[in-house]
Amino acid sequence: MLYSNYILVTLTTEHLKLAFCIFCMTRHSH
Repeated sequence: MLYSNYILVTLTTEHLKLAFCIFCMTRHSH
């Protein structure tokens, strides 16, 4: 249970970092 929660948090964090990176790149390209 705790291990799956850890994986979920890690994946969510990575997803947020990726989305933030894409957001920054799109904003700078305009």
